[in-house]
Amino acid sequence: MIIPNKLIKLEYDPTKDILVVEWPDFAYYSLPQLHHILDNIIETIRHYDISYLMLDARTTVITISQDDYDTIAQKFIKDLMKTRIKKVARLSTEDFEREKQVDEIKDDPRVTISIKSFSTVDEALDWFKT
Repeated sequence: MIIPNKLIKLEYDPTKDILVVEWPDFAYYSLPQLHHILDNIIETIRHYDISYLMLDARTTVITISQDDYDTIAQKFIKDLMKTRIKKVARLSTEDFEREKQVDEIKDDPRVTISIKSFSTVDEALDWFKT
């Protein structure tokens, strides 16, 4: 089922308890708008009491500074840890630098959610089953 949202595509499968999110293009939004979009994702997770999140970042364009991206991503992870999310699967890009940055965030010992990157949707769905 598609969850209505004017800024981002949210698709929820209640039978599998998986929310699929197309990660926003950071090129089109201001920092306050990006925070608002990510807060909407968190509120959706809380409202539907979702356990699994798939972030599709394969086509996302990032044009903000490294520091701003880190701040946004760290806040998003911190907010996710306050929900019932158990696993986050991220469909990765071909951008080595961005993937390195994501690895640093997900490998932080303070992160209590399982986060893993995948190249295909099927791999991510299989991981959710384990």
